[in-house]
Order: sequence, then C-alpha cells, then structure tokens
Amino acid sequence: MFRLLRLRQGAVRLHPTTSLLLWRCASTEASFKPKAVAFDMGGVVIPSPNEIFGRFEVQHGLPKGAIGSAIRAGGDQGPWALLEMGKLPPEEFAEKFASILKTMTDKSVSVESLLDEIQTSTFAKPYPEMLAAIKAIRAHGLKAALVTNNWFMKNGKTFLPVDANDFDVVRDFEFIELTSK
Repeated sequence: MFRLLRLRQGAVRLHPTTSLLLWRCASTEASFKPKAVAFDMGGVVIPSPNEIFGRFEVQHGLPKGAIGSAIRAGGDQGPWALLEMGKLPPEEFAEKFASILKTMTDKSVSVESLLDEIQTSTFAKPYPEMLAAIKAIRAHGLKAALVTNNWFMKNGKTFLPVDANDFDVVRDFEFIELTSK
C-alpha cells in the first residue's frame, strides 16, 4: 500500500504554489523509514506550464483555457499525450495540436512557438527551493528519483531542464500505476 504524504511549508521552504508529494510504503512496523522520494518534474520540480498557456492564449486571441481544453480533447492518444510519451516528434505534434485548436476556436496558430516558449522560458528552470529540498533529502541518506512523462525536442534530446546528477534515478514513463496489490 502507498500513502500520500504532504511535506508542509514549515518543514522545507517551498515555493508557495508548490506542494511536494512524498510516497512511502506503508508498514506495520512503527520504525519503518522510507528509502526514497520520487518527484514529478512538471509542477513540482519545475513550474506548471499553465502560466505559459495563459500568455499564449492572450497573445493569439484564443479563449481562456483553450490549450487545456485542447489537451483534454485529444485524450490518451491525442497529440499532447503522444508528445509526452515520445511517440510524436515536435513538428508533427505542432501540426496536429494546431488542428485541434483550429477546430475548437476557429483560429490558426503556430504551436511550435508554444513548445519553444515552454523549453526556453522560466518554466524550464527548476525551483531553487525544490533543488534545496532534493539535496537535503539526499543528505539524509534517502534516494531521490525524478519520474516524468516527457517529450523530445527538435534537437532529438529529451526535455530535461534539470541536472540529472541531482537525482539518483531519472526515468521517463508513459504510465505509472501505484497499487497495493
């Protein structure tokens, strides 16, 4: 069984919009101590792209929430999901995602500029508070893992705006299921 634990702001100085989620295996032993902490990248170690989505929508005259709606409209096999699974190159993603946005909003936009903004903006910079928390966790003898569903950039490299050396394990996943069975 897995339990979700929240590390409160008093325990480690976190960015106000960031909550650190810790999973630990439940045990009947009172002295059980976790051995590792797994971090999601987007929205935990680095900011969520929602602010970038909002700016993009304003700049291109799209209705508020259009990007999120287009992501959800694609579902598990839509362009956004396939991009994050590394199954769709950025150029093909941009074409397919722009098509969904056009259908939903009747506006033609270049989605490649959205990906460029995500990869080069402050979104692509880790929260210093999270890096400090990760270092503190490792200093206390716990392993730190970064798990994420990720995409490939135009240069063929995976989008990883953090130093992999800050973690003991870095893994890209297309699906993770936590279960007690």
